[in-house]
Amino acid sequence: MLLAAEFPPLSHITNWSAFAGDGQWWEINKVVIVYGFAVLFTVLLFTLGNKKKLVPTGAQNLAEMAVEFVEDGIAVETMGKEGKKYVPFLMSLFFFIFFTNIFEVIPVIQMPAAARIAMPMTLALIAYVVYHG
Repeated sequence: MLLAAEFPPLSHITNWSAFAGDGQWWEINKVVIVYGFAVLFTVLLFTLGNKKKLVPTGAQNLAEMAVEFVEDGIAVETMGKEGKKYVPFLMSLFFFIFFTNIFEVIPVIQMPAAARIAMPMTLALIAYVVYHG
């Protein structure tokens, strides 16, 4: 316990300057921008997945592969046949988390979106309400 008390603070890692509204409830910083892009990419993935053709091409192949991965690899394996009804929710959750985490390795941005507890806790509460609600 004494060693943990002497650990240097990490506040400089999660202290992002605001682009607009500094100190206001609607403050726009890197976190808000990354969340916006993650929502945009997730919606774009679902939009591309809805344009189905009989013979799939590039984007549709990617979307079908993603659906199969989440459905067979996550939902059915962990929840059984009952998990199929949660596939759309799990798809959006999986890809939102994927897109927010991929911004950590992009050289210019390098921003861990889940560095603060707000995002993981919010997603956990949403998952709890969807599953038990």
